[in-house]
Amino acid sequence: MEYNNNAILRIVVALFSLVLPLLASSQIFTCDGLQYRVISAEEQTVETYYGGGPAFSGHFDVPEKVTDANGNVYTVVQIGWYSFQTSSITSVSLPSTIREIRTSAFTRCPLTEINFPAGVRSIDGNAFSGCNGLHEVVLPDSLLSLGDFAFSGCANLERVTFNNKLRSIGKSVFYQTPLKSVSLPGSLRTIGDVAFGSCKQLEEINLSEGLESVGQYAFTFDGSDKIMKIRLPSTLKSVGYEAFDCDTLVCSWGTPPCLNSKESWYHWVTTFIVPKGTKHHYAKVSRWPNDYYYVEDESLGAYCDINIECGDGGAMVCDSTVIWDGYFRYVPQGQAFNVQIKPIDKYLIKTFTRDGQDMTELLGEISLWDDVNDYDLSDEIVPDATYRVRNLQETTTFAATFEKQKFTRIALRQGEGGTLTMRTYRDEPLQFVIRSAEGSAIKSVTLNHEDKTNSVAADGSFAIGNIDDPMTMEVTFGKE
Repeated sequence: MEYNNNAILRIVVALFSLVLPLLASSQIFTCDGLQYRVISAEEQTVETYYGGGPAFSGHFDVPEKVTDANGNVYTVVQIGWYSFQTSSITSVSLPSTIREIRTSAFTRCPLTEINFPAGVRSIDGNAFSGCNGLHEVVLPDSLLSLGDFAFSGCANLERVTFNNKLRSIGKSVFYQTPLKSVSLPGSLRTIGDVAFGSCKQLEEINLSEGLESVGQYAFTFDGSDKIMKIRLPSTLKSVGYEAFDCDTLVCSWGTPPCLNSKESWYHWVTTFIVPKGTKHHYAKVSRWPNDYYYVEDESLGAYCDINIECGDGGAMVCDSTVIWDGYFRYVPQGQAFNVQIKPIDKYLIKTFTRDGQDMTELLGEISLWDDVNDYDLSDEIVPDATYRVRNLQETTTFAATFEKQKFTRIALRQGEGGTLTMRTYRDEPLQFVIRSAEGSAIKSVTLNHEDKTNSVAADGSFAIGNIDDPMTMEVTFGKE
């Protein structure tokens, strides 16, 4: 087989012309202690480059221009992968030429502040994850996307200001940060899975029209239970599994869209507020909640949580106007309802509080033990302890404590002489003296239908011992 040398030469030249730009683009050089990698030799652009972990500390200035050993001048347009990860820099100045901050660029740095230049278009995954010194971040107006885990685990990040061009927030971007309030711009189209997951201080979420997709667990995943209301934009087309955890979810659709959940994405929502006249539409959609979760009048607000606590020896229940889910009781805001306090046998209500304020005197028609001591001689003490609650507007805790009844009762039957009811202290020995009328004698004595005649002394005294429960003693007399 013969080879054409000219043809081979042409092939070599062609291949070399293809490889040369790649070799140039992979060029790495050091300038002022920091390494850079050439992105484009033609455009003379570079990015900062990870070279085994720079030993930088304190403040660091990233230059706008750098020069290699051959005198070539390049523009710094990117903060490259892992460039400053785990270094000791506490602040950094970025030039206006930066367009992208790439993966893990500042992971676990002790940054206390970061000022983004106006040209940054994207912040990639894990770029600032674990930067516990950050308390506040202002995103630049040019930013279009936040990559997965970009600010995840920033333990002290309390405030983020979003710009009006941001299009997407990736997965777990603000996972486990102490954000308290989030207001997202109208430019935003997607929120990734667990984007604000486990933000346990989060109290307010504002979603703007234009949002199209919210990922699963976006605002939950062992997250905040402090959010009262979230209003969903009409542009929302896709909602992930258990995306929200709040008391009230306001839906603006006349007919709910087919959401992308295989299971109940609404699991952590107490109440759905829907447009008037649309409740029947929602009831027809599979995986939407039962009718009692729906409110067609937003002025009613959410269902309120009622956390009921009882001491030993009693129970508290709410009337039928209140919904019970196994732990909390819910009642619509503005709707009156009753709380009933029921002591078990041998117990009486001692205290009753609402959010720590004493409400004992307001219990309807209740006899506390002091009153029982003076007036109640019935066989059982079961006070009608009802507390009427009006216009509840927020989560409320009711608590009751109970104590043992101080007295018990003894009903004494004396032959044809009728019945005498007496009371005695619990757990204290009791002794009766039975006195017969002139010309008569004690014929029999029974205690709870048990014959105790032989236990009566000659002087008519009869030791009963400790009494815990009501009992009946019967005495009959006859002629001597």
